[in-house]
Amino acid sequence: MNSATVAAILLVGVFLLFIVSSLSNAHKARRAARDRILASWGKTSPNSYKIGDLQSIASCFLNRSRQGTSTFTIDDITWCDLDMDEVFLQLNNTRCTPGEENLYRLLREPCFDCEELHDREVLIAYFQSHPEERIRIQMILDKLGKKRLINVTDYFYAGGPPRASRSNLYKFLSITALLAPLLLFVHAGLGILALVASFMTNMIVYYRTRADVGGDLGALSYIVRIVRCVGALLEADLEGLGAKTGKLRACHKKISGIGKKGFYLFFVSTGSLIDLVAEYVKIILLKELIDYEYLCKAAYEFREELLEVYATIGLIDSLIALASYRESVAFYTVPDVFPLSEDRPKSLEFVDVYHPLVKNPVLNSLSTDRSLLITGSNASGKSTFLKAVAVNAIFAQSIHTCLAREYSASLFAVYTSMAMKDSVRDGESYFIAEIKSLKRILAFLNDRIPCLCFIDEVLRGTNTIERIAASSQVLLHLAGSRSICMAATHDIELTHILEKIYRNLHFQENIEDGRIVFDYRLYEGRATSRNAIKLLRLMGYDESIVHKAENRAAQFATQGSWEAFPSQGSVPE
Repeated sequence: MNSATVAAILLVGVFLLFIVSSLSNAHKARRAARDRILASWGKTSPNSYKIGDLQSIASCFLNRSRQGTSTFTIDDITWCDLDMDEVFLQLNNTRCTPGEENLYRLLREPCFDCEELHDREVLIAYFQSHPEERIRIQMILDKLGKKRLINVTDYFYAGGPPRASRSNLYKFLSITALLAPLLLFVHAGLGILALVASFMTNMIVYYRTRADVGGDLGALSYIVRIVRCVGALLEADLEGLGAKTGKLRACHKKISGIGKKGFYLFFVSTGSLIDLVAEYVKIILLKELIDYEYLCKAAYEFREELLEVYATIGLIDSLIALASYRESVAFYTVPDVFPLSEDRPKSLEFVDVYHPLVKNPVLNSLSTDRSLLITGSNASGKSTFLKAVAVNAIFAQSIHTCLAREYSASLFAVYTSMAMKDSVRDGESYFIAEIKSLKRILAFLNDRIPCLCFIDEVLRGTNTIERIAASSQVLLHLAGSRSICMAATHDIELTHILEKIYRNLHFQENIEDGRIVFDYRLYEGRATSRNAIKLLRLMGYDESIVHKAENRAAQFATQGSWEAFPSQGSVPE
């Protein structure tokens, strides 16, 4: 056996070893992905987040908002009042960027189409009952993965075509680099000069351009992966996706060419001989930049199809995450939501509702077709109850899953005014922030979409007389024929002024063994207990202060007015 034969055998052996190693690594990666998917099912989201991630996740929703795509959106005040970022993080068991962006969008854009909500339910139920099909889809989506901070949908909502293409220039420089070595056979010196000049020119062009378009390359490479993901989903031939498969197939016919490009956009050299050759092609022959120019043009030309597949992939992934979320909670119900009609006027009814972020929650039930005033002391459960109902109202029209044993309600636009703060930066007082917050709710009231609004301590930022006068009129206006207002207040006066308009409910507490005990349960009627002064005694205040405070409170209750203190010099001991 001569040396040439031995060398050939060794070369073939190395090549086969490379193939076997690659197949083995791919198999291990698939197995690891499957293990991750199985381990995360029915668990709280394991995702980690960095500064800017949530803003990036919100980019799809923000782009749609700027386009005016949605009928109604949960505004920033309501979103912050209800800690919806935290709620979203708990739900976000998605596998790819379109999935988590779509899940965020669903929560910010409540649906008023019962048929669409039904379609979502069909898919969620399918993913719950078909684990193997679901895992196959998740494996494909996991390969697509998450790439934040690149805001892919910016390309789909761009206002105009990309800049003039430089593709012809890059192709000319690439051909020059290919032909330069041929001059070596004609004239060695001239060939070396042409080769060096071509290589240097292309390297300079590559690195300068790469620095300018680095951010775009990340987004465009992800678009290539999205198209390939669509192809993989179609090859999987999953019947449970129903009409979604038809949408993906129709779009893929137009954009499949994009999936064949872009190898160099996410190529990373590992130092092997093959990788070094690929690196040479990428830099010297400008293949990455040529693909970049093609993809810029294609992303604009096929933006509608790309947006459709992005939304469809996102919906599939987000609904799988919601199927997983249902397995993670103590119990849930599929809500019964309906548009207003003569047969079904506005109403809200639920049994054993609870808040998604509260551990060991106390369950409460309610049925109402009118607005509510809720009284009770601080920390008795008023705010948590309002937030639990508001979050579940959003859930009903977004993820079609409510944390309750039963939930039935009209289709509502949800607003809150709960966590106002002074703004030093804007020079706004607490009261100014309050009245602006309430004004946006009043401005929304209309004859088309019923409003479900939640207010915690209406107009607490002003004096008692004006607060009672103004808040009673605001609450009267909010309790219109097409809205339900749920307001928590310490002002018992309001419960009397509005008792013919608002139903009175309350939370209560008891003093047991020298401590205050809350049961966090909702009761009919207005609050009657007064334990604030008793708390002073429990906290060790001087007994004379407590006793005199109780006497003054009793005096006001019987006389309806406060007696002024005598001058400082004659204050009784």
